[in-house]
Amino acid sequence: MLNVILVDDHKAFTCGMKLILEQNNMKVTVLHSALETLDFIKEQANAIDLYLYDLSMPDLNGIELATKTLEIIPDARIMLFYSQEDMIQLFQMSVQAGIRGFIDKSFSAQQVLTSISMCMEEAVIFSLDFLKAIFTPTASFNAPETVLTEFEIKLLQQVAKGETNKQIAESLFMSTRNVEYHLGRVYKKLRVSSRTYAVHKCKILNLI
Repeated sequence: MLNVILVDDHKAFTCGMKLILEQNNMKVTVLHSALETLDFIKEQANAIDLYLYDLSMPDLNGIELATKTLEIIPDARIMLFYSQEDMIQLFQMSVQAGIRGFIDKSFSAQQVLTSISMCMEEAVIFSLDFLKAIFTPTASFNAPETVLTEFEIKLLQQVAKGETNKQIAESLFMSTRNVEYHLGRVYKKLRVSSRTYAVHKCKILNLI
């Protein structure tokens, strides 16, 4: 019997997925936040066979949680549940973080179980639809739409330090709304949707 941790902040999803997994000889522990998960695995690390994380969570995203998990358990088998809008901007970051595969939330029960089985056999799991979306010409991860300005790079450096929009605004003698506007332009150039993803991508591209 596999011991599985399932982490997702959507309780309706975890209830349904837990039922599917338990019906297929898995013992499932459901947790609803990344921070709760880190506390749990520090105590139960040796008892867990597979980690199933949601990609988008409010406290830490699935990649950040996976990275911290691998610091505690370097050989942890981790897979991410994702939705279609997550794919392009997070593919490269996920692979570099050491994640073993991706499970589309629209998968059938059998597709989920097959993905888990293959992961436990040391395969790395990507669906055909996932790969098609990643490698279409319009899905290129490598370069921003246009070059970031010196000011925008400075802005991202402050974001990378963990500064809030208010702190950045005070240090640059501008309004918080103005900071939000400039960050919005940066996100568009980088083809990302949040501070976390912007920082990750800029580090991969050696922009900061």
